[in-house]
Amino acid sequence: MPQTTSTGQILDLFERHYEELYCHLRRFTTPRETEQLCRQTFNELVTGETLGPVIPDRNHLFQVAEALVRERYRPLRRIAEALSQLNLKGDWKSGKENETAKRRSPVATRLLRKMEREMRQLPGDLRQALVLLVGQQVPIQEASNRMGVSEELIDKWATHGLRRLTQRMYSHGN
Repeated sequence: MPQTTSTGQILDLFERHYEELYCHLRRFTTPRETEQLCRQTFNELVTGETLGPVIPDRNHLFQVAEALVRERYRPLRRIAEALSQLNLKGDWKSGKENETAKRRSPVATRLLRKMEREMRQLPGDLRQALVLLVGQQVPIQEASNRMGVSEELIDKWATHGLRRLTQRMYSHGN
């Protein structure tokens, strides 16, 4: 008969690795979201809804947490992918260029057009920060030099811009 994991064993595992898990997840999320993800990871392990070892270890704890991050930020990955379609001037590639470069389904094309509309609705500073950091993957130091502001401000603009863009994309449906 397989041995089941008690809540006490999971709690012990979580207490031993909580700080390390928090620091790992904090690289991807805000402090509040990191706390939520840590709690959700613990709940996933306790309820046994995740597939994995009967007695979870540190690696399984981190795998569950990273799976939760991926699931939570799937819309942001779609936004990043759409932003990567920007050319160096910050303009969207035309539909004809997209079709010749890569055949897209009607849904993907519609999402790119929607992304273009929503990007135009963002204030210029937020849009430019997103284009530099996410679309062109410019290091934050270089982006701050190009825009003539501090690195902290660039980071805030990009974070706020992603949040607003995500909200607008959700409010209009996917």
